[in-house]
Amino acid sequence: QARKTQKRTPEMADLDEDSQLPAMVPCAEVRERHRRGDLRKFRQYLVDTGAVKCLVQLHQHIAKHELRMDNRKILEEFLGAYPSEGPEAVEIAALTQDNASLRETNAALLEKAMELSAQVAAKEQLRLGQQLWSALALADGGGGEGSPTPAEGDSVLSLGKIYRRLVGCREDTETGLVLVDLVRPAIVQHSGESTIAQEAFIEWLAHSVDEELLECCRELLQRLSEAGEEPPYESEMLDAIRHDSGLYPDCLEGIEELVGLDVRAGRVLDAVAEQLLSPATTEPVATETPES
Repeated sequence: QARKTQKRTPEMADLDEDSQLPAMVPCAEVRERHRRGDLRKFRQYLVDTGAVKCLVQLHQHIAKHELRMDNRKILEEFLGAYPSEGPEAVEIAALTQDNASLRETNAALLEKAMELSAQVAAKEQLRLGQQLWSALALADGGGGEGSPTPAEGDSVLSLGKIYRRLVGCREDTETGLVLVDLVRPAIVQHSGESTIAQEAFIEWLAHSVDEELLECCRELLQRLSEAGEEPPYESEMLDAIRHDSGLYPDCLEGIEELVGLDVRAGRVLDAVAEQLLSPATTEPVATETPES
């Protein structure tokens, strides 16, 4: 018997494809599945990080200590004192320990740096003292009484010698006077022959001088170096006496009130006298008159 075949239409093909698709799931059910999955992951995260244990201990703490107290900072205080757990807590503890170690190392290095800086400063001041002594020990360019005597040599200097090294001791041709001696500081007048030892001078400059006085010493050394063997302050003091004072040459009395050594050089001279000369040479000595 002949078999009759039916011709497939497009509508029949669409019906076959629809029968192969899965059943439709409502959107609300999909959202609920995602919510439950996220919630399950979040709970596992709380367990893994120790948050669940922290919350349990927080409730226990509140029930035991804070139940009847109105403490708005209870959560902040509890979490601040709570020992964290998990990988982050281990890393935080390691970093905290590293920071403490680095702070100790930094403090030790800072202390070492300050110690080395002090040593360098002491060396520089020691060198400054040696150079300044060498510059002061040079023979006066003014000649005359300023030349060092065999008794002084290079290991000691008198205060008067230092003053003459700074201002000279040339005799004025018109008045026949050593003009710079008219304006000598009082300490030089009273203790000009007192001697200062080289070792004591250098030791004092290396360890007992403040920064302001050190700057004065550096400036004095620069002036001495630029002048060579000539007195560095002689010309300006003579100009002040002859041209600026108005007292030269006929009325030189009281000239010391108007003219003096450069302020910074004078401070160095005063400091040298104050620190290095013995009290017996810087203060007048009272003498007893024998009874008749």
